[in-house]
Amino acid sequence: MAPHCQKSCVSLTLGSKAENLQSITEPCACRLRLSDGTEQDFDLTFPVLGSRASSELIDGLPDTQKGTANRSKVEQWLRPSSLPNVFAAGDVADGGDGMTIVATSRQLPWLKSTLKGLMAGQPLEEMKPCKPWGTKAPRLVPLGLRRGISFLSLFTAGDFLTRKAKGKNLFVTRYIRFLNRA
Repeated sequence: MAPHCQKSCVSLTLGSKAENLQSITEPCACRLRLSDGTEQDFDLTFPVLGSRASSELIDGLPDTQKGTANRSKVEQWLRPSSLPNVFAAGDVADGGDGMTIVATSRQLPWLKSTLKGLMAGQPLEEMKPCKPWGTKAPRLVPLGLRRGISFLSLFTAGDFLTRKAKGKNLFVTRYIRFLNRA
């Protein structure tokens, strides 16, 4: 990824933590002191501290368990509790996928199909369980409107294949429609 970033005049610093962030929620131009002792001026700093799921709705259900990042552990049919007809998907469901739109785009069609089967009287245990991407999950990193890099299961792809995988508008149009936000 470093060569792609360098082409965009972006320096990449890995393995160091910023010790004096001005804000943990807003981007800024600042001088940062890194955990390795160095200080550096940055034109634009995005604090990326990781995300946490909002699973409070599930917390009160019987037999729920917390995973990492405040996510609720789910079994192979995305059930977070012992209630047989309660399902969880997206960031809140800790079933082996990361907290990404790619994972959600895989879970929601499965959930839709499963709910249709249940409404038709089909037992859940006879239906196909939801399988996470796991380590095979693609990682698509935008580096501007026309640049990007993709980490696929067999190889790393550059700008052209990343644009083809993501779409010319970097996912936005496709996923806005997918999440019924259009």
